[in-house]
Amino acid sequence: MALHGVTAVKRKLVANSWALDSATVAALSYCGCLMPAQTPREIHRLFLDAFNSGSIDGLLALYEDNAAFVNGDGSVMHGLAALRPVLEGFLGMKGRMEMETVSVLEGGGDVALLSGRWVLSAIGPDGGPVRMTGTSHEVARLGTDGAWRYVIDDPGVGR
Repeated sequence: MALHGVTAVKRKLVANSWALDSATVAALSYCGCLMPAQTPREIHRLFLDAFNSGSIDGLLALYEDNAAFVNGDGSVMHGLAALRPVLEGFLGMKGRMEMETVSVLEGGGDVALLSGRWVLSAIGPDGGPVRMTGTSHEVARLGTDGAWRYVIDDPGVGR
């Protein structure tokens, strides 16, 4: 019965697009209760929840183990171990991200192409305000566990 209660709460969070604070995301991540993306469109919202709450574990849970990530200089890295320090660097800016999902194109039932426009307002190393923008392009895949995760993530910084 407790599991059913947790599932109901998670579904209510998704349905109402409620933002989660960092303590809640950390607790849900720790217990394995953080709801994975059930549809490709949910990935952007879950990314924002994890990012804005400062949860590195919540962010990494949205990527396949060997996901490709495109850096600002166009180079590509693979895997969660390589991605972790990049995402931690962004989280270290203590910023707030907003994103508008521009498109979600599903193909073949288990793969999707997403695009979103995002803005990150943060504090730079000098203590001054920083504003970054981009148009992201991501490929997501439906896993055997029923969760959608990024396979390729190009945040499109400055593009």
